[in-house]
Amino acid sequence: MQNFLKKMKKFICDIKKTRKHSRCKSHNGYASWLALICFALLLQIISLMSIYVLNSAYLIQANRQSIVDLSCISHAKMMIENNNLVRRCNFSKDQLILKKIEEINGHTVIFLDENTYISCQYDDLELKVFYDEKGISGIDYLAKI
Repeated sequence: MQNFLKKMKKFICDIKKTRKHSRCKSHNGYASWLALICFALLLQIISLMSIYVLNSAYLIQANRQSIVDLSCISHAKMMIENNNLVRRCNFSKDQLILKKIEEINGHTVIFLDENTYISCQYDDLELKVFYDEKGISGIDYLAKI
């Protein structure tokens, strides 16, 4: 029995000695290079997941935009191009399209040119398409109360 205890004691002491002189361990006992590799891998996975989530969010946002909204933007773009051409080339003011009423997908839409934006009104919504000399600069959705 004493012989067994001596062998166990020697075995434990040998393990402690090898741990102290091991070069792959840091001062606190953890393998620092392994932790860095795991951390880098975790960062890669998180960045990849965030890219996929961001792309999915953009697709969901695009699916929510209705056909009426996209048609309103298209009609407003046509009005903007026409009115910018008339203003730049000093054509007759009669050729400006300041008010237009269209039937889009069962909705009556009223387009009004307010010199800095086109107001598209239908149902209880108003879509403002802001523009400058170069084209559309912004879009704002408003709900009428």
